[in-house]
Amino acid sequence: MATRRGGRRRINTTAAGYGHQHQQARRAVAPFVESGAARCSRCGRPIAPGTPWHLDHDDVDRSRYVGVAHAVCNTSAGARKGNAMRRQRRLTPMEAAELAAIEYGRRETAYWAEVEARQRREAERPSPRIY
Repeated sequence: MATRRGGRRRINTTAAGYGHQHQQARRAVAPFVESGAARCSRCGRPIAPGTPWHLDHDDVDRSRYVGVAHAVCNTSAGARKGNAMRRQRRLTPMEAAELAAIEYGRRETAYWAEVEARQRREAERPSPRIY
């Protein structure tokens, strides 16, 4: 359920992709991390006991985990990815309209090519003999 807190929209952990399975996986890894033996999947440095940490997702496939990461390393990586996506050049309304017209033209051309092919097949088919 979405709620507002401090002007920001907040969603529950399940909706954010951190449901029961994620929490179980995190609980299973916690003793290893708290022992001080874990290394950050982002920077490679050890994660000290008591340091905030995340169970790190694969950047491409969120259903896969790549290990544990310092909370700072993981959130910084997410911010870099989000900022890069936002920096991509946006189309002007005119460019968007031109691209839409081109795509419409492609679909229309493909439609009429299929109609012509169907007509050729029907013309090549032998006509039924009537006696």
